[in-house]
Amino acid sequence: MLRTGRTLLVLLLAVAVSGCPSITDAIAGGGKKTYQSLWINASWSGGRTGTPLESKGVTPTGIIGSYCPVNSVVLLNHYATYGPQGLDNSLVINSNCSSLIMEVALCATAGSGGTGNSFGICGVDPRKTSPNNLLIYPLPPNSTRNPWGRTGLSLDVNIFYCATGSHMNLGEVSGKDATDCVVD
Repeated sequence: MLRTGRTLLVLLLAVAVSGCPSITDAIAGGGKKTYQSLWINASWSGGRTGTPLESKGVTPTGIIGSYCPVNSVVLLNHYATYGPQGLDNSLVINSNCSSLIMEVALCATAGSGGTGNSFGICGVDPRKTSPNNLLIYPLPPNSTRNPWGRTGLSLDVNIFYCATGSHMNLGEVSGKDATDCVVD
């Protein structure tokens, strides 16, 4: 009877733990904390240059650490000011923040015309994009990153980044999206 009691206790404990996402997340990720990244989606069409026709930024709850607000990251498409080497058909990202963004991950949802685009293709849900389809670079404080890649006349991109002291998951913590952030 004692052995059956232990088995029952182990089964009850397993059921209790499986119903607690924070405990199972900690076990799956080796005790590492994660949160959703900041996310910007921007779209250009009809040959528009400069700032996007449409842009949406998402700042999730649960961010750990200080971060660059999504409205302080400026995206420019086909921006000739930064094209002295024939790279005027490119995506430029400006940071108006005083802190380093260690990793900015980018993928394209759509793009066409002109030179096309050189970005990986986002998943149906951009947050679930495979790490192999993310173009990743650092973005220093108060700086311009050019070029991110060649672009076309139409472009729809998704940008993901983390707060200071975190980095992109990229498969480090199982069960979490590659675009989620892992606290160092």
